[in-house]
Amino acid sequence: MVKMSISDFVNFCLARDDPMVYRYATVNQKDNNDYIKAVAVFNKLDYSLSPNRLVFSNKEDSLCISRVNYIGVHDKKPGIGTIADVVCGSKSSGDQKTFKMILENRSKQ
Repeated sequence: MVKMSISDFVNFCLARDDPMVYRYATVNQKDNNDYIKAVAVFNKLDYSLSPNRLVFSNKEDSLCISRVNYIGVHDKKPGIGTIADVVCGSKSSGDQKTFKMILENRSKQ
Protein backbone atom coordinates (compact mmCIF):
# COMPACT_ATOMS: atom_id res chain seq x y z
CA MET A 1 0.00 0.00 0.00
CA VAL A 2 1.16 3.52 -0.85
CA LYS A 3 0.06 6.37 1.45
CA MET A 4 -0.94 9.50 -0.46
CA SER A 5 -2.03 13.00 0.45
CA ILE A 6 -5.26 14.31 -1.07
CA SER A 7 -3.29 16.23 -3.72
CA ASP A 8 -1.18 13.18 -4.62
CA PHE A 9 -4.28 10.99 -4.83
CA VAL A 10 -6.10 13.43 -7.11
CA ASN A 11 -3.02 13.69 -9.34
CA PHE A 12 -2.75 9.87 -9.38
CA CYS A 13 -6.37 9.56 -10.53
CA LEU A 14 -6.38 12.42 -13.04
CA ALA A 15 -2.98 11.66 -14.63
CA ARG A 16 -4.17 8.44 -16.25
CA ASP A 17 -4.71 8.15 -20.00
CA ASP A 18 -7.94 6.24 -19.42
CA PRO A 19 -10.23 8.24 -17.08
CA MET A 20 -11.24 6.64 -13.79
CA VAL A 21 -14.61 5.79 -12.32
CA TYR A 22 -14.97 5.57 -8.55
CA ARG A 23 -17.14 2.87 -7.01
CA TYR A 24 -18.45 2.91 -3.43
CA ALA A 25 -20.29 -0.13 -2.08
CA THR A 26 -21.66 -0.63 1.42
CA VAL A 27 -20.61 -4.30 1.37
CA ASN A 28 -16.94 -3.23 1.13
CA GLN A 29 -17.07 -1.16 4.32
CA LYS A 30 -15.79 -2.38 7.68
CA ASP A 31 -18.91 -1.25 9.55
CA ASN A 32 -21.37 -2.77 7.07
CA ASN A 33 -24.33 -4.15 9.01
CA ASP A 34 -26.11 -5.93 6.10
CA TYR A 35 -29.30 -3.90 6.63
CA ILE A 36 -28.59 -1.75 3.58
CA LYS A 37 -26.76 -2.77 0.45
CA ALA A 38 -25.96 0.01 -1.97
CA VAL A 39 -23.51 0.67 -4.77
CA ALA A 40 -22.78 4.07 -6.27
CA VAL A 41 -20.56 4.83 -9.26
CA PHE A 42 -19.07 8.28 -9.77
CA ASN A 43 -17.13 9.68 -12.71
CA LYS A 44 -15.88 12.97 -11.27
CA LEU A 45 -13.46 13.71 -8.44
CA ASP A 46 -13.13 17.09 -6.70
CA TYR A 47 -11.30 18.02 -3.55
CA SER A 48 -10.70 20.70 -0.97
CA LEU A 49 -7.66 21.12 1.26
CA SER A 50 -9.38 23.32 3.81
CA PRO A 51 -11.09 21.31 5.15
CA ASN A 52 -9.60 18.09 3.79
CA ARG A 53 -12.43 16.74 1.69
CA LEU A 54 -12.89 14.44 -1.31
CA VAL A 55 -16.08 14.73 -3.37
CA PHE A 56 -17.01 11.97 -5.80
CA SER A 57 -19.91 12.86 -8.09
CA ASN A 58 -21.87 12.09 -11.24
CA LYS A 59 -24.73 13.96 -12.92
CA GLU A 60 -27.24 13.08 -10.21
CA ASP A 61 -25.47 12.17 -6.99
CA SER A 62 -22.40 12.89 -4.89
CA LEU A 63 -20.46 11.38 -2.03
CA CYS A 64 -18.45 13.73 0.19
CA ILE A 65 -15.81 12.30 2.54
CA SER A 66 -14.56 14.88 5.06
CA ARG A 67 -11.66 15.10 7.51
CA VAL A 68 -9.43 13.04 5.19
CA ASN A 69 -6.00 12.29 6.67
CA TYR A 70 -4.57 10.24 3.82
CA ILE A 71 -5.48 7.74 1.14
CA GLY A 72 -3.89 4.28 1.05
CA VAL A 73 -3.72 2.98 -2.52
CA HIS A 74 -3.27 -0.77 -2.90
CA ASP A 75 -1.86 -2.65 -5.89
CA LYS A 76 -4.39 -3.26 -8.66
CA LYS A 77 -6.34 -6.50 -8.23
CA PRO A 78 -7.31 -8.46 -11.37
CA GLY A 79 -11.05 -8.26 -11.95
CA ILE A 80 -11.57 -5.70 -9.18
CA GLY A 81 -9.49 -2.62 -9.93
CA THR A 82 -7.40 -0.50 -7.61
CA ILE A 83 -8.56 -0.31 -4.00
CA ALA A 84 -8.19 2.97 -2.14
CA ASP A 85 -8.64 3.28 1.63
CA VAL A 86 -9.74 6.83 2.47
CA VAL A 87 -8.71 7.34 6.11
CA CYS A 88 -10.56 10.09 8.00
CA GLY A 89 -10.84 11.51 11.49
CA SER A 90 -8.33 11.60 14.30
CA LYS A 91 -6.39 8.53 15.36
CA SER A 92 -5.42 10.18 18.67
CA SER A 93 -9.06 10.76 19.69
CA GLY A 94 -10.15 7.30 18.52
CA ASP A 95 -12.66 8.46 15.92
CA GLN A 96 -10.69 7.38 12.84
CA LYS A 97 -12.71 5.69 10.06
CA THR A 98 -11.68 4.09 6.79
CA PHE A 99 -13.83 4.05 3.66
CA LYS A 100 -12.97 1.77 0.74
CA MET A 101 -13.33 2.97 -2.83
CA ILE A 102 -12.69 0.91 -5.94
CA LEU A 103 -11.01 2.75 -8.81
CA GLU A 104 -11.62 1.38 -12.30
CA ASN A 105 -10.64 2.51 -15.76
CA ARG A 106 -13.74 3.87 -17.47
CA SER A 107 -13.15 1.69 -20.56
CA LYS A 108 -13.23 -1.50 -18.40
CA GLN A 109 -16.81 -0.96 -17.21
